Amino acid sequence: HVIPRQFFIREYHIHKYFKETDDGKRIVLTGKNDDYYNPLGKEMVTLLVVSMIACDKVINSLPLYRQEKQLKTEGIELSRYNMSNYLKKAYEIVTPVINGIGDYIKVAEVNRSDETSFKIIKNNGKGINSARNSYCWVFSTGFGYHPAVQYVVRPTRSQDVLVNYFGNQKRHLMSDGYNAYKNVDSITNVYGLTHIRCKFFSCKVDKKVATIK
Repeated sequence: HVIPRQFFIREYHIHKYFKETDDGKRIVLTGKNDDYYNPLGKEMVTLLVVSMIACDKVINSLPLYRQEKQLKTEGIELSRYNMSNYLKKAYEIVTPVINGIGDYIKVAEVNRSDETSFKIIKNNGKGINSARNSYCWVFSTGFGYHPAVQYVVRPTRSQDVLVNYFGNQKRHLMSDGYNAYKNVDSITNVYGLTHIRCKFFSCKVDKKVATIK
């Protein structure tokens, strides 16, 4: 048995009125409604809707254009462009929290890191989309610290990302041993046993290469 999700319009009425000043000018005053507060400003959606869009996009890997189609079948006209703007505004709201998480990770003496490539599609304003390769870096705290994770998108996979993120504070960093992690003065590399198998990917037996699975 399934109960489909429901959408409804919530109305808030906030009165405006004119007040005449002593010099004969009229100013507009806006009333208050203690039940109404939207961090997104005058956008016609609540944060619950934005949370739904973000979860479907990030967790369920559902692009905005597919969400637009799905919402349309449910009677909701919400364009992908508006949804993109909602996500940008929501990101601005939670930026202080994200920065606080990053600060906690950076002061830890034990960290973990990894990176993966992905394509970013960018519109040049003339209707032509171009895809460029970027990298999503993930930084987290190691054992002995409260769990904290931060994702950072950068156009490169070089060690400059590590230097700019961590600075000069000494730390132990667990990674897969990629070359970017080597020869960084402030980093003492710690290699996880998860990746040790790749060091034994082949061996020579009777002048033949046998792959170890």
